[in-house]
Amino acid sequence: MINRNFIPHLSLQSKVLLFITVLFLLMVFQAVYLVAHEYRLLRDEINTRATVLSQALAEMSREPLLSLYITRLEEQLDSMLIEGEFNYALVVSNDYRVLADTRRQYEGWILTGPIAEDFQLFNYRDSVKARAPIYLKEELVGMVEIRLSLAGMQSQVRKNSLMAAGIFLIEIFFAVLFAWFLEQQVVVPLRTVAETADRIPTVFEIGHIPSPIRAGVEIKTVVAAINAMQVRLNRHIQLETIGKMASSLAHEIRNPLEAMNGAVEILSGAVGDDKRFYLRIIREEISNLNTYLTEFLAFSTTGKQPLIPIDAVPLVEHVLRLLRPLFSSSDIRLSSSLEPCTVSGNPEELNRLLVNLLLNSIEAQPEKGGWIRISLVQKQDIVELQVEDRGHGIPEDLLARVFEPYMTSKEKGTGLGLSFCRTVVERQGGTISIESEENKGTTVTVRMKVYG
Repeated sequence: MINRNFIPHLSLQSKVLLFITVLFLLMVFQAVYLVAHEYRLLRDEINTRATVLSQALAEMSREPLLSLYITRLEEQLDSMLIEGEFNYALVVSNDYRVLADTRRQYEGWILTGPIAEDFQLFNYRDSVKARAPIYLKEELVGMVEIRLSLAGMQSQVRKNSLMAAGIFLIEIFFAVLFAWFLEQQVVVPLRTVAETADRIPTVFEIGHIPSPIRAGVEIKTVVAAINAMQVRLNRHIQLETIGKMASSLAHEIRNPLEAMNGAVEILSGAVGDDKRFYLRIIREEISNLNTYLTEFLAFSTTGKQPLIPIDAVPLVEHVLRLLRPLFSSSDIRLSSSLEPCTVSGNPEELNRLLVNLLLNSIEAQPEKGGWIRISLVQKQDIVELQVEDRGHGIPEDLLARVFEPYMTSKEKGTGLGLSFCRTVVERQGGTISIESEENKGTTVTVRMKVYG
């Protein structure tokens, strides 16, 4: 009994070979059936022709036979020779004498064997023989016999058989070619991808699966999707791991910081002015630690935040008002182009996202002066937010890594700002991209979905 699970467990190559084998067998069966059917049809056609011709010849030979008009009989028989399948035709009288024969040397001979009283049809391997009696007022006066060759029919059958065999060989060739093509374009690339994927050691050691050279577009698309999925999976696992660490560390770090901050407040009234400078340093460092811890917690949060409709223009204007003192103190010219639109997101996270982007642009400006432009425009179902500056830009060797955690070129930077921005944007179903050229400026583009 055949196991039903046999076929599903076969490899793709085995399934294709099995399919091609079954297809070949069906094609062979079909070819044999068609040739046999054609042979039967042609033989039936020859039999019908022999029947019609013999009976017609018997009808035409009655009068010349009675008058012994031999020349007329010979003419009638000779007219039959136009048909290419004729071997011979003859007319016999009731006394068994051959009166006319297309083979002239047999005329006048005595026929051995009985004269057919009814129509008779004989099928041989290479010919068909038909006998039709000649009656005059229910009296048997003679017989007509014709023999048709099957050489033409057999030649046609052989020709068609050779043609079918040729087509079959061509189909085999293309089937083998298809199997080879499948091997090179699908089986080998997939095997290579699987072997490469097995060699990737751990999720934290990102391995890139190279796109097979001979693979089809579909296989290359799958490879690209696997590589992208691995990157996303690694990022998610890293964030989840960091989030678990952050949640446990936050309590352990913030409580001592609060205690230290309270102690500094108490000491500030008990020390002299010459010592307060050191207390100020302690306050600043505590503030820096709190800021870092806040960024760390925000970056490592993996859970989805509730998304609500947000009127984007008021949110952007609010952030610009908060940062206006920084623009003024740095003598930075700010231009904005804000188109009314509603996005789907978390207002607190979008607020911090925009603050991070603008602070990066402010820090990229020269010490005095500079230019920053912020724009907000809706394109169909996408809202596009752009922050553009003419600062020092990002070196080309760092541009591809700006979204990596802890990657920063700033002396006091945490390297979590842009990582947090990407996490926020992706968490809300959007995308973020950066274009930058060193010493010419940077453009950050955030694309978010329109609410609803």
